[in-house]
Amino acid sequence: HTHTHIQHTQHTQHTQNTQSQNTHHTRHTHHTKHIQHTQHTTHTQLNRRTYYADALEQLKEKELLFACSCSRSAVDLTGNIPIYPGTCLQKEIPLNEPNTQWRFRTDHCVPIEIRDLLSGQQTSLLPPVMQYFQVRKKNEDPAYQLSSLIDDLHFGVDLIVRGQDLWESSLAQLSLAEKLEAQSFLSAGFVHHPLLRGEDQAKLSKSAGSTSIHHLRKTGIEKQRIFQHLALAIGSDEQPNNWMELYLILEKKWVQMP
Repeated sequence: HTHTHIQHTQHTQHTQNTQSQNTHHTRHTHHTKHIQHTQHTTHTQLNRRTYYADALEQLKEKELLFACSCSRSAVDLTGNIPIYPGTCLQKEIPLNEPNTQWRFRTDHCVPIEIRDLLSGQQTSLLPPVMQYFQVRKKNEDPAYQLSSLIDDLHFGVDLIVRGQDLWESSLAQLSLAEKLEAQSFLSAGFVHHPLLRGEDQAKLSKSAGSTSIHHLRKTGIEKQRIFQHLALAIGSDEQPNNWMELYLILEKKWVQMP
């Protein structure tokens, strides 16, 4: 998966005399979870492997997994989008077979409820591109849909902000959450925002070599210029000087959305 996207590093520092505040736990996808404390204790996905294994075990006990030996080239490509047809579903390959991935049985999925804060409550079926999606890779690492869900549950995330290109992933993760009875994720709010695009109208992405904010700051560009560049990217000729002015421009854009 593209894991859309922009990877961020979350740094949370606990200092003395800091008054606790009630805040939403918001996750922007394609973030690498990486929290540093003043004691320099680092928490990465490597520290959560037992949580991923527990979730996989629950799905295994419910007979919602099957092993697949197919390579990427064996997956049918329709319009450059890989759609897995369920080739190994009936082969009954043992789950402990080496060099196999684990896939989620989506033939048991029901219509999915999603609370989108921009579009309202919606009901959707899992799209074909997410049919029998992968939950464990051949190297036994957790796949994106499973690790993303478990990370959000671990950190108590209740608001998930991501691009419109991850709508299908949201549905896949909600289908997993339903089978894992993860009520907190099922009731979370989602925002699927429009994508920022370059002059060629292709989406801006790190994987495609798009310039990052970190790179712009490192080259000496002032933050006001970055805010103005972002405003231009969403089709506005206004020139914000801070994040609040940029937010107001975005808010007006959202109101104008169909």
